[in-house]
Amino acid sequence: MRLTNHKLKSLYEQATPEEIDNGLTWYNDARSYCEAVSNETGTPINMVAKVVSCLSPSVNWDRNKIDALTMIKAHKEGLSVNDFKVSTYGQNKLKAWDILEGKRDLESKSRKTYAFYRNIADLSADYVTIDRHAIRAILSHRRWKGLTGSNGGITISKGLYEASAVVYDRFAKKIGIKGYELQAIVWLVYKRTRGV
Repeated sequence: MRLTNHKLKSLYEQATPEEIDNGLTWYNDARSYCEAVSNETGTPINMVAKVVSCLSPSVNWDRNKIDALTMIKAHKEGLSVNDFKVSTYGQNKLKAWDILEGKRDLESKSRKTYAFYRNIADLSADYVTIDRHAIRAILSHRRWKGLTGSNGGITISKGLYEASAVVYDRFAKKIGIKGYELQAIVWLVYKRTRGV
């Protein structure tokens, strides 16, 4: 599947000045949130960012922050993983808990959550967070429908993920920003224009 930046460029050009400003600072703001949680709980910022990232799939940002703080506080209080609820998938909850327990680490093969963690914790320009919305922003409706399963979800293959990240990164460099900044801007436009 050949990806181009035509649709991505169109979405970027629809961005309001406020969406551009907010997109350019989105990951800095997310990092500041993780720093605040780190200061409040004594949990290292990298661990906070990993928990935030693990709990992020299919969860809006405000809920994601609440869930991460809830989990970290529960862990600090000696509760069990079953003593509280979060809004993401059960396997992601367990993964985040295991990270807090020191039983596992966030691996780069978990492409979306690893990139999200690196974008937040390190403001790393080496990664672009590619989720279903980022993919949908660059695919035609016909191609998107071809990736959609019977439950409405999609599976993002390694090849599609990497190709999409390259499209974002190249276009971002062309306009003088980082790939993760472009992704945040496009997400804000996508939310506004698609009512997500």
